[in-house]
Amino acid sequence: MNILITGHRGFVGNSLLGKLKSPENLIVGISRSENKKYPTKYQADVELKGDIRDTHFLRRVITDYEIEEIYHFAAQSIIRTCANDPQSTFDIGVMGTVSLLEACRTPCSTVKSITVSTSDKAFGHSEILPYNEKTPLNPLFTYETAKACQQLITICYAKNYNVPTRVVACSNIYGPGDYNMTRIIPNTITRLAKGQKAQLNSGVANFVREFVYIDDVTDAFIKVSRNGSSGEVYCCGGTGHDTISNIIKNICNNMGKDFDKDVEQFQRASQFKEIEKQYMNSTKLKSIGWNPKVSLNEGLKRTVEFYTELVEKTK
Repeated sequence: MNILITGHRGFVGNSLLGKLKSPENLIVGISRSENKKYPTKYQADVELKGDIRDTHFLRRVITDYEIEEIYHFAAQSIIRTCANDPQSTFDIGVMGTVSLLEACRTPCSTVKSITVSTSDKAFGHSEILPYNEKTPLNPLFTYETAKACQQLITICYAKNYNVPTRVVACSNIYGPGDYNMTRIIPNTITRLAKGQKAQLNSGVANFVREFVYIDDVTDAFIKVSRNGSSGEVYCCGGTGHDTISNIIKNICNNMGKDFDKDVEQFQRASQFKEIEKQYMNSTKLKSIGWNPKVSLNEGLKRTVEFYTELVEKTK
């Protein structure tokens, strides 16, 4: 199969690339620049430089490589950055999705499946938990609004233009290979492994989050692409949820650290806003053959081992 992955150098995109890489597949990756901010484990068979907002460029790529399957991850994925730069967040995430789907709208398109990555954040401030596919979208803050727009646009192209789209709305993703140290799990483990104190934003200590292990997430994307229905959303979660402070305590226990002594609290900037409670019901995703294999406790053990070894190698 000829496969296009946007955002193929990111955490999820690169992990999915590794899972799909085989002699039977041709994998094309698109990046805006040749600069690699984070290390990548896997290389696409064809790596192209281009802008996700350039419909003509995307159409040429799809035509030239006879792309059959697309996974779309290109977007601003850091909530802090979204809060500081909303215009770029909407331009890349929302209009980038429009450009990609426009490129697939032509009658001669070879594309059979387009799977777009959104987030549990798209459902926003719903009072009913867990979220599911019928939960109304109610975003207020920048990151979640961008994800909600992506979700609506993706479904719109399926219903109005018969573009074969699907959406995977994921809970927080974690595991080996995430080099973005602004995220709580790699940041906490890495700081503790270096002998530094872990950091806990006192304002979100009791916020509830769900974390899904990276291997389970990539399995979900493949299942949705190949078994899912066009124009449908699939929630990826249901693996257990807990407070932010308890997640950090779990990491401390795994590393032989004392939460009270080895964690310092701080207050984050006021413009950085998040939802208090988020977790998902994945019954619909399970109905097409997906089942998470890695529990939070097991996943944290594997992740602690990865980052601990990484710190040792870089000493």
